[in-house]
Amino acid sequence: MTDEFQAIDNAGILLKNIFDNYKDKIQLIVSSSSSLEINKNSEYLTGRAIHFDIGRINFKEYFDFYENISTKRYGLNAFKDLEIFYTTFKPKLEMNLNEYLSHGGYPEVLTTQGVENKEIILKSIIKTYIDKDIINHLKIENIVGFNNLIKILSGQIGQLVNSNELSNTSNISINTLKKYLEILVGTYIIDLVTPYFKNIRSEISKMPKVYILDIGIRNYLLRSYQTNLDGQGEIIENFVYNTLLNQYAKEYIHFYRTAGGAEIDFVIEDKNNKLMLCEVKYKNKVNVPVAMKNFEERYAGIVAKKIIITKKILKKERDVYFIPVILLPFVDFNK
Repeated sequence: MTDEFQAIDNAGILLKNIFDNYKDKIQLIVSSSSSLEINKNSEYLTGRAIHFDIGRINFKEYFDFYENISTKRYGLNAFKDLEIFYTTFKPKLEMNLNEYLSHGGYPEVLTTQGVENKEIILKSIIKTYIDKDIINHLKIENIVGFNNLIKILSGQIGQLVNSNELSNTSNISINTLKKYLEILVGTYIIDLVTPYFKNIRSEISKMPKVYILDIGIRNYLLRSYQTNLDGQGEIIENFVYNTLLNQYAKEYIHFYRTAGGAEIDFVIEDKNNKLMLCEVKYKNKVNVPVAMKNFEERYAGIVAKKIIITKKILKKERDVYFIPVILLPFVDFNK
């Protein structure tokens, strides 16, 4: 296994030659923190390589590790089992989620004891990423502008990305901004989520939403290691997005927004070309949003599931599932 293989000169050619000469004797696993660099070398590996992503530790993995148990995901068709699991583990789930969302999912951070030590490790990881992987390797010219951009995006997770506004605020030209956004996506720091449209041109041309792939990065940059999630709707929404990524590729996750501003947080396409609507309402009293009802009328026949993410409510009301956010990682939406 080779880590950070992009640091090797002519890595793609080297891997191609090894494969062509020793494919019956050797299997290689190579990794990189930058999908941009992987793609750059992939032209030599066509038909020779299988690409996959290894994400940070997700909440289910974290919970299993710290509680020393092996949990599973429950399909919505096993709702009674889901209720039993929630009743049994609710206090531990709540405690673990608060801790998980304080410092994020980097393995070294999670296994380090003590809040101060966790923050030191997180700072080291982020500084290494910015100074080594980004500034030096990808040749960032405007270091101050790049750092400002990360902080600005960290402060507006779950919001629309207006490129012109970002360009002015961060004092970066629009072309440089697009390059920096591509780098942040390509190095697994943020995702830009597109709106749902049947017309692919509309989907591409409209403003995306931004989510950060590790809440610990956001907390470090904003100096906000909160443990009380009340009033932190954007963090909960970001957590839901990251959790959905465990079951769906990012290109199948969208949001929906009308010209009048009505919005559905997530519209997910499944393998059968059906849609799952997911709205985040981190409250104890919630109703089915009007936008969800209107969407189903507009796109009649293709909505398969409707999910509302709540603070503590777990119930099924006709064809709508209300699921507490701490339970979401333990739900299998493909069953």
